Amino acid sequence: MIRAAKEAFRRVGNDGAIIAGTVGAQSTREAIDLCKDAAKAGAEYTLVLPPSYFPGAMTPEAIQGFFEDVSEPFVLYFDVRGDVRREIA
Repeated sequence: MIRAAKEAFRRVGNDGAIIAGTVGAQSTREAIDLCKDAAKAGAEYTLVLPPSYFPGAMTPEAIQGFFEDVSEPFVLYFDVRGDVRREIA
């Protein structure tokens, strides 16, 4: 879908469109792989959701570590306590 959107924008002469892929995975490794796949398909950015299958393990520190490991430009796409948001954003 990312590749198709990118091609559609190019056909109408808009090479500057920003395309973002959404990534939701239950492990850091899988999230990184999905981000790489999105980039290969033409996404400039990804919207990354933190793992949610183990909610008790997703402490603010674990969420912080997840996003630090995944890195490369990301946009927060979830609601967390303000203290974590300030550290990550």
